[in-house]
Amino acid sequence: MGMDRMMTIDVTYCGELVVQAGDEIYRQMARTEEWPQEREGLFQRFKEIDLFMTSTLRDGLMKRYPGIPWSEAEFDVTRQKSPEFEGTYWVCDTLDGAVHYLHDLPSWSISLCLVHGGKPSAAFIYDPVKRELFHAEAGRGAYLNGKPIHVSAKRQLADSVIATSPPSYPAEEPVLTQAAVQGLSRVFPKAFAVRMLGAVSLQLAYVACGRLDGFWEYSFDLYEWLAGALLIQEAGGRVTSSGGEAFDWGSTGIVAANPYIQPQLQLLVQEDAA
Repeated sequence: MGMDRMMTIDVTYCGELVVQAGDEIYRQMARTEEWPQEREGLFQRFKEIDLFMTSTLRDGLMKRYPGIPWSEAEFDVTRQKSPEFEGTYWVCDTLDGAVHYLHDLPSWSISLCLVHGGKPSAAFIYDPVKRELFHAEAGRGAYLNGKPIHVSAKRQLADSVIATSPPSYPAEEPVLTQAAVQGLSRVFPKAFAVRMLGAVSLQLAYVACGRLDGFWEYSFDLYEWLAGALLIQEAGGRVTSSGGEAFDWGSTGIVAANPYIQPQLQLLVQEDAA
């Protein structure tokens, strides 16, 4: 399969594939009468769901696009510091917000991104609970259930609802945890409201459609942000690293918002960038 053809994907097919897989694990959640009560049991349940989602999405995409490889580096941040492949490949977070899913809470999602030439070129984020599919293509805009979306028009941080996400393992990530606490202490007094809403990709999608005015996070999980970053950029927003540099491979953290709010948020959080 040639490079040009790789870039021409069927957005409808890819979106429907993500929706079908997401709806299936939502049905599984609804049928679950008792959830594991110990960490080990929760991790095992997550592994089962991740295996199902990975095989469903990877096999479905491989059937239609056999020449596009699938990244296996979702949980390996060292491999996310530079593009894994020279050409085109898929990046997927099969269950973003797993803690919410495993506790029968909303705000979890599936995130799929097509990377081409080291840049995100297509993105899909699906919320099965609300049945909302966000998608974007580079240079073609961002959409929610097929309708165009745009970032908010707020101009002052004091009027804005900002979201963030804590480190996944605070005890094992003391530097990121400290940065997150200090960042909160700086943003809380300046914003209208600050929230933590679960899945990172979904919070970024909410920035893209204007429900949230901004988002920041200190982390190294670039693959968790790729799809949402493209959505925000295509919806008219601005995205940088937490240190203020261009959002790219090797970025430590992310700051995303509309063009008015992003610089204001950036100034507050970059002092604590890990």
